[in-house]
Amino acid sequence: MRAYKVNSNIFYLLNAVRGFYFIYIIEGETTQMFKTILVSAFILLFSSCTSHVKNRSLNDILPRQGYIFIEKTLNIKMCADGVCSEAEMVSVGSGFVVKKNYKGVYALTAAHVCNVGVSAPGGGAMDVKIGKKIRVETLDGRFYKAEVIATNNEIDACLMFVEDLVHKIDIVEFADEGPKPGDRVLNIASPYGIHFEGVVPLFEGLYIGDNDKRSLYTFTAAPGSSGSMILNADGELIGLVHSVYYKLYEVVVGVSFEELRQFTKKNIRLHEAKEYRSLYAPPLSTGQQLLGRNI
Repeated sequence: MRAYKVNSNIFYLLNAVRGFYFIYIIEGETTQMFKTILVSAFILLFSSCTSHVKNRSLNDILPRQGYIFIEKTLNIKMCADGVCSEAEMVSVGSGFVVKKNYKGVYALTAAHVCNVGVSAPGGGAMDVKIGKKIRVETLDGRFYKAEVIATNNEIDACLMFVEDLVHKIDIVEFADEGPKPGDRVLNIASPYGIHFEGVVPLFEGLYIGDNDKRSLYTFTAAPGSSGSMILNADGELIGLVHSVYYKLYEVVVGVSFEELRQFTKKNIRLHEAKEYRSLYAPPLSTGQQLLGRNI
């Protein structure tokens, strides 16, 4: 949950009410005038709080610095009968940061953004090798290498670890609960790779319901939006974009809130446990290593 600053005028109002209260207690009176002042003060207090919440700008709510632009490069080398050829394929997507530690950050995107996406032709004497490299760019133009930690092709979600990205980054926090049909939603994404230093497109729409493990929304998305964050009106994470309906880019399909939350928590926990074991597990003796290998 996010904490917000309270308008300082509220404190002045409360002090004034307290002053009037003590005056009447000292005089031993509770008059109609005091009751009127007290009721008016509470009305003003409520109005001030409500106005303060309504006047929050999107800049106060959105975790824009948690957005990352993702570029995947595939290096393909094909050899047949002693003749080789090479090709390079580049695709892009969107992503966002969900947790940080002293080494870097965990980031989410769509599984198809992380996957190789092409297969080697079968048969014959052709030898095909495919290399993959994923690079992320922050909103302020910094570049880092990313490592894929886990993917789930069924729900189309991917968890990455971006080493050394530890400064000037927002954490996109999960909401306490999922959206309800008709709720207003926000999306930070780079469709068609559209983004600039300090600038990323922002879209607004509605959540319209779930279908199996997929959530449906109405806002504009396009190639390059895959993996982008879907937020509620408070700027909290409720989903992830992975596709749109054919020829109707205003109906967006995403990973459902609960599926995404479970996938993220489970795989971050597994990766942290693996990192802990690698740091603190005692080294094996030569005899133990040989015994393990023989078994």
